[in-house]
Amino acid sequence: MMSITPKINREKKSLAKTPQRTSALRESGWVWIAGMTLMVSACSTSQVRFDSDPVAAEMSLIRPGESPISLGKTPLNIKSAEHPEVFMNNAQIEFTKDGYTPELLIIPSNNLGPNSKLSIHLKELKIAQTCQLQDNQLNDIAQGVAESQKLLMKKEYTEGQNLLKTLITRFTGIPTLYILLANTYYLQKDYKQALDYYKKAQFIQPENRIVSRMVEKLSDFDTATRPERAKGAN
Repeated sequence: MMSITPKINREKKSLAKTPQRTSALRESGWVWIAGMTLMVSACSTSQVRFDSDPVAAEMSLIRPGESPISLGKTPLNIKSAEHPEVFMNNAQIEFTKDGYTPELLIIPSNNLGPNSKLSIHLKELKIAQTCQLQDNQLNDIAQGVAESQKLLMKKEYTEGQNLLKTLITRFTGIPTLYILLANTYYLQKDYKQALDYYKKAQFIQPENRIVSRMVEKLSDFDTATRPERAKGAN
């Protein structure tokens, strides 16, 4: 009975001694592995669906030191084969829409599955509401000032002053309110109170020359009358 072992060994030695064949085998093996790699990669392509509230938000890929890359509008499906940079770890996607505050989404790629869904809520800018609030405040101030002037014309000083003080409590940064209140004390010859409110108006509006003159005038008057008040106290 003939043994085939020596023949097999000889074939192995023959292959080992022929570098060209070995190289060919290696090359054919590499092609096969690469093909397998591409096949697996194609089969395992990831996809992410992006949604936003409201819809039709512009999506841009943000990369440090580079211009943003436009991706499209929501709702949007993005595949890793089309935009692999989106699937990199901590990719940054910016969502923008007119009338809404921009939002930045950092994508945790290590947590993305083959088919993932990500959604984001955009906050509406409150410009219109802010303008409406400002209009309402201006109306309140105008009505309050008009009412206080009516009271002062009737020489109802205490009521007019209380109304102006209420307005000042609500709207502390409006110098006109301090000036009007100072005027009421000036008309009553309560120069100390008038000076205090003129100074507060001057602090808010230092460029107001009329207020500056009233502060200077009443300060000189207070200085001149201080010795007389001291004598009267004695």
